[in-house]
Amino acid sequence: MNDSAVEKLEFDAVLDRLELQCASPGGRALVDEVVIHTRVESVRAALAETSEARRLLDTRVPDWDLGLAPDMPPVFARFETGSMLDALDLHAVRALLDAAARVREAAPDSQYFPTLGALAANMFTDPPLANRIARSIDAKGHVMDDASPALARARRRIRRLEQSIPGMLQTYVNDPANESLVQDRIVTMRNGRFVIPVVAGKMRGPGFIMQDRSASGQTAFVEPSLAVEQNNELISERAAEREAVLAVLRELSAAVAERQMELRQLHADLSRLDLLMARGRLSVAMRASCPAIAAGDAIHIAGGRHPLLAEHAVPVDVSLGGDTRAIILTGPNAGGKTVALKMIGLFCLMAQAGLHVPATDGTILPVFTQIHAVIGDEQSIEHSLSTFTSHLYDIAQILKRAGRGSLALIDEICSGTDPAEGTALACSIIKHLMDAGAVCMATSHHGGLKTFASVTPGAQNARVLFDEAASEPRYVVELGAPGKSYALHIARRAGLPADIVHAASGYLDEQTIMAEQLITDLEQLKGVLAVERAGIEQKKQEIEKVKREAEKQLDTAEKKRRELLAQAVGEAEKLVDQTRARCRELLDRAKGSDTLPQKAEVKGEITKVQRTVRKAARRVAPLRGRDVTLKDLTPGAALILRDTGDPVTFGDGPDHRGHARVLLGGLAMTTHVRNLGVPDTPPRPPAVPKRIIHDHDRFIAEAQRTAPSSVDLHGMRALEALEELDRHLETAHLAGLERIAVKHGIGTGALRKAVNEHLADHPLVRRLEPALQSQGGIGVTFAILK
Repeated sequence: MNDSAVEKLEFDAVLDRLELQCASPGGRALVDEVVIHTRVESVRAALAETSEARRLLDTRVPDWDLGLAPDMPPVFARFETGSMLDALDLHAVRALLDAAARVREAAPDSQYFPTLGALAANMFTDPPLANRIARSIDAKGHVMDDASPALARARRRIRRLEQSIPGMLQTYVNDPANESLVQDRIVTMRNGRFVIPVVAGKMRGPGFIMQDRSASGQTAFVEPSLAVEQNNELISERAAEREAVLAVLRELSAAVAERQMELRQLHADLSRLDLLMARGRLSVAMRASCPAIAAGDAIHIAGGRHPLLAEHAVPVDVSLGGDTRAIILTGPNAGGKTVALKMIGLFCLMAQAGLHVPATDGTILPVFTQIHAVIGDEQSIEHSLSTFTSHLYDIAQILKRAGRGSLALIDEICSGTDPAEGTALACSIIKHLMDAGAVCMATSHHGGLKTFASVTPGAQNARVLFDEAASEPRYVVELGAPGKSYALHIARRAGLPADIVHAASGYLDEQTIMAEQLITDLEQLKGVLAVERAGIEQKKQEIEKVKREAEKQLDTAEKKRRELLAQAVGEAEKLVDQTRARCRELLDRAKGSDTLPQKAEVKGEITKVQRTVRKAARRVAPLRGRDVTLKDLTPGAALILRDTGDPVTFGDGPDHRGHARVLLGGLAMTTHVRNLGVPDTPPRPPAVPKRIIHDHDRFIAEAQRTAPSSVDLHGMRALEALEELDRHLETAHLAGLERIAVKHGIGTGALRKAVNEHLADHPLVRRLEPALQSQGGIGVTFAILK
């Protein structure tokens, strides 16, 4: 990644904020090692880690207190030199182990937090070592008495001597016989030995050992002979103490050294965990979200806020890349052009470093291999470069490197020189970047660049909005239109005399005035279109409301119709059961009839039953199909009975009374042509038998031959579909089929619900089974027959 662009886009300032969110020295150290990834998979993985930390923080704040994890590199450095650890080093090791134990104990569920859960649950811990150090070293880094028996014994003796020797000497100085000798009635210490202060000139005899003298020479600090033996013992015990302390430190250092590799890894894991949680905390602090990472180079920022402006940032929507290879952003000074330019670059750097961006959901960012930026005044006195020359030098470096997978951000492109030549250079530079496959965004005040963006395929104008009434910028980026510089407005607001500003307008050339007026007209037209669009949207919402209301009423009507239909069907089913029983009785009588009058009587009974059934059917369903014509009455034509909707095959007729012979499910019958209709959706015509079948066994055989294994109810109303379903169920049942596939489709779900309710209570159906996805899914139901 281009280090110059990283610096100019102020990515280091974002990292500073990330460092403030770290709790441990190790986490803060890792901020300096943050990687800006250039592979899509790596970026997505890093963002997923940050999202996981944010999700954990949103769920609960883990009781880890990673700030207690100490700074361990100095300790590890002593390992490398083979030095013994001191008490403070050992206390740091204990603190590290304690931090790991707390993290491991409070590890989140790895099912919901795979990275953090695994990292926390697998933390290295060594309770025996931590307890051993805890028993030996206190919180201030002192070796405690219980660290070893030898140390405890030495310190007991030292405390005894430090009490007895001063007491004995205090008795000596308080003795009236020694009043002339003693300078002050105190006991002090010199060279590790208890002494008393005496007048230097009065010290006589072999009973004293001088240990020190005051700076003035007037006082001598002497050790009376009566204290020499005990002082010697004290010195000896202190030496024993030091040796015991060193023994403890050597022992613990050796134990820690055996775990050196594990402790290094533990420190790395705790530091990484701290950095991950810091990324989550930064996301919370910035009210950020995880951008979607897409292949290609299309940028879409929704409600983006510059990360370094905090609450002062105005949300901005920007789209760049894809079909739009370059954006020319124009508008007033201090209107937010540079802020928007930097925001785009910063968002890409942050996402590629695994950081959430302060934008709303719906933000999509690509992964760039190179990000280039030319921003700010780069004048170099040292290298004798003017601002413009330095600007061109930076652009030349971009032109050498930019290509596919590159993002180029150029602020005030080719300004600081003759406007005509600067515009020509800028157009050529941007066109070259576009042709090289780079994505480019440039800010400018050049009017010629606005024209270039308007006529060049792949380029687009954009502007920052300005409130003319208040003479102040709105800091909003709007795509699709060029912006005005509003230099005269800003000059008036800055306090320039009104006569100077008025006179300046007279120096504007006619072409500039026309261009500015055209932009103003476009702004006004856009405002009118926005109002009209809002009106259209309101009308659309009103239409949707009326539509929902109508659908609600239709649903109510359909529910009422289903209730009435269910009642009618119940009555019809009762009539059908009675009719079937009557038909079986008549068939038995017909088989036993030998004379013509008896057969005529049976036929009359059958006709009466048919009239009753048709009358009931007319109550349940309306007439179906259209009226037949003479051309429709051809043998084998597929027709329907309009009163019941049953499909029939035309046989012959009509006779002089208008009666025609038809075949219904293999049975011959007579009906009036007014009851025949042409179906709206022609059914599959049943086979026409060579002769009328009366025999019961032949009837079943015909059913077995013609019975389909499925019934298609698509496009039918509920009543029509249930009638069609009943006919197929009876045929399938007679044919001995085990099941039938009912294809009702998905649609609104009304037909599927009606079919399933009907099948659930059907006397021929044992149970229902759903279809597999490969068999039609929820659009198909299998009826298992009895």
